[in-house]
Amino acid sequence: MNSKNQVSNDWGLTSIIALILFGLCAITYLHSPIEIDGVRATIRLTARTSLTLFLLAFMASSLVKLFPSDFTKWILKNRRSFGLSFAFSHLIHAIAIYRLASIDLALFKQLTNIVSYVAGGSCYFVIIMLAITSLYPVRRLIKPQTWVKIHTFGIWLIWAFFLINFGKRVPHNPMYLIAIAPILMALAIRLIAKRKPNLNQ
Repeated sequence: MNSKNQVSNDWGLTSIIALILFGLCAITYLHSPIEIDGVRATIRLTARTSLTLFLLAFMASSLVKLFPSDFTKWILKNRRSFGLSFAFSHLIHAIAIYRLASIDLALFKQLTNIVSYVAGGSCYFVIIMLAITSLYPVRRLIKPQTWVKIHTFGIWLIWAFFLINFGKRVPHNPMYLIAIAPILMALAIRLIAKRKPNLNQ
């Protein structure tokens, strides 16, 4: 497949995922009896969709190495689409957070603090950086070694952010362990795959 077809396929899958995300968020928001409930439900939903899409991109190459199959190869082939879709999901997440602050500033301040602002702002900066450098015209302007360093640093920072953000909620709600499990599983898969010899070499 040539690069032009690959770009077309990347944006095709990204567009489909984006439409599904937008539809799910719209249903979640409109189904709630009052706006603030809809906004908070959208925040929770996009936190989970963002995590799912991020982990698919995060584990893609490791999954192929440990569990080679048509499905894992498809995930790896579409890793860029999952990454861009993750960025779109977190964009909706940011819009919902902004809306929460607009309609109930007191509640917003109760749920956040200075650490949240700094960590969240840093994470969004990294997400934007990764999304922009994932675009082929921009990627071609960056040295391959530099691009690898940027994305390696970025994905591990985002992974840590998810772990901390979900983990800090576990003492108040043990159900968040459901989210912690795949985050730690993704780490294990990455580490095991790194230690496994590459048979193709």
